[in-house]
Amino acid sequence: MNSVDFWGLLIGNGAIFTAVAVALKFLNDKNTAKQIDKAISSLHNLSESQIASVIQDNIKIYENRKFVEQQIVTGNIAHMRQAWIIDLRTKSADFLDKSRYCRIILERILRIKVSYRDVFSEEINNEINDLKTKFENSILSIGGISSYIDLLLPFAFKNKEREKDELEAESVREDMLSIAGKLYEIYSLIDEDDELVTRNIEEILQLEISMTEQLKALLYKEWKVTSSLQALKEIYK
Repeated sequence: MNSVDFWGLLIGNGAIFTAVAVALKFLNDKNTAKQIDKAISSLHNLSESQIASVIQDNIKIYENRKFVEQQIVTGNIAHMRQAWIIDLRTKSADFLDKSRYCRIILERILRIKVSYRDVFSEEINNEINDLKTKFENSILSIGGISSYIDLLLPFAFKNKEREKDELEAESVREDMLSIAGKLYEIYSLIDEDDELVTRNIEEILQLEISMTEQLKALLYKEWKVTSSLQALKEIYK
């Protein structure tokens, strides 16, 4: 073996440090500097086959370490992605449920107004006010949930390539924020414009359908990636 190539391989694989550590193990001199000098000097006393053995052992240790690191990384990422998918699905379902609840309340208010347009009744008025209070509380809840989901969803960051990858996520975000915006608009005009309320209710229904379909596509795509990571984790076991 060429001496330059031999020592280059030795140093390149970090085996020289292993050899030094082995030599230091058998030295009892309390002076660290002297220990290191003696350890390095002792390398010259090793045969070529002994040093080659050290190199091979060192390479095996390195490869085993990489396998362990890969297992840890894939295991952690798969676990975190699975938790993220569950969180996104749960919060999105909660958002859509509250959006539908708001629509039901609004439709109920509109029906009461139409049915009792020319009739004043304190009981009816109290029922409408009670429904409005429930709608207001739901709006506040929807605001918090939509902010959470907005941060939970992947971002494209105005990057053309990322926009292609995160198309479903951006569509979910757009539909969700549109639903929230229309509900806020209804809240501000609920006593002034019944036609706008009716129109917004219909548009919210279509946005809910669109958001649900985009969510299904996004969750399926992310589930496939997570499944691939789980498969890698099994390989490295």
